[in-house]
Amino acid sequence: MPHPPIVDPRFPSRLRELRTARGWSLRELARRAYYGKSQLQPVEAAFQDVAPPVNPLFEAC
Repeated sequence: MPHPPIVDPRFPSRLRELRTARGWSLRELARRAYYGKSQLQPVEAAFQDVAPPVNPLFEAC
């Protein structure tokens, strides 16, 4: 089953950019945003739709 598209195609690269600028691993971002690492990997890889609860991701960054 194909994954739905990312709402804003810039989101995955921007998320990775913000995360790496802070020196955080994906695991550290997941911990700060109360997400599982396995939930964030597909988002950064642009394979998963970004649902409304993405605010914690940006607040964590």
